[in-house]
Amino acid sequence: MKGTVFKPLLNWGGLMASVAGVVVAIGNFKGCLPGTYHGVSGRHVQEYLGEFCCRLNRRFWGNQIPSRLPKLCVMHQPGFLKPVGCS
Repeated sequence: MKGTVFKPLLNWGGLMASVAGVVVAIGNFKGCLPGTYHGVSGRHVQEYLGEFCCRLNRRFWGNQIPSRLPKLCVMHQPGFLKPVGCS
């Protein structure tokens, strides 16, 4: 097969960079938990992860926040919390 060019199935350089980025993000998450929250429990890990992702993504929104905030406020459906009973 002279002249045939084979393309690799995976871009290993890009894949390894992605894996390294994920490892760094997980390390940052594990490092920020004890410093930000006290008494961390497995019960609320999803909420902690959501807050971390929001903070991580917010780094790239700096110049967009003034225009995004009013738009998001108008588009957002109001949410109501369940009343907490004292017993």
